Amino acid sequence: MFLDANVLIHAYGMSDPKGQACASLMARIITGEQKATTSVMVINEVLYYFSQSDGTQRAKEVWSNIQNISNLKILSVNEEMVKKALLYMENGLDTTDAFHVAVMDSDNTSVICSYDKAFDKIKTIRRQEPK
Repeated sequence: MFLDANVLIHAYGMSDPKGQACASLMARIITGEQKATTSVMVINEVLYYFSQSDGTQRAKEVWSNIQNISNLKILSVNEEMVKKALLYMENGLDTTDAFHVAVMDSDNTSVICSYDKAFDKIKTIRRQEPK
């Protein structure tokens, strides 16, 4: 399962029902009940969000929490993924979402955990919302 930025943002920043669902998912990842991946691009989105909304110190705290999750693999982006992302962009995904799908392809991951319905356009992956 690939985690989109909105899952991490809700998990570490919201106390509403979505935030609770995301925090519950993160707890399952921390305990090893659920394995997950994400990418450096997702981390960039998350840190940008928290630095803008709550300041750099909060962004550093969130990063500290994320980097200590041993069952969460953070994937890098390479040139081949850029080429794949460009193809997804031609098919209507915005740049960031296209990169996420390209990273998923390279990792043979077919499920994305996200509230972003734009991923529903991609037939090779399945989007599920946190529970």
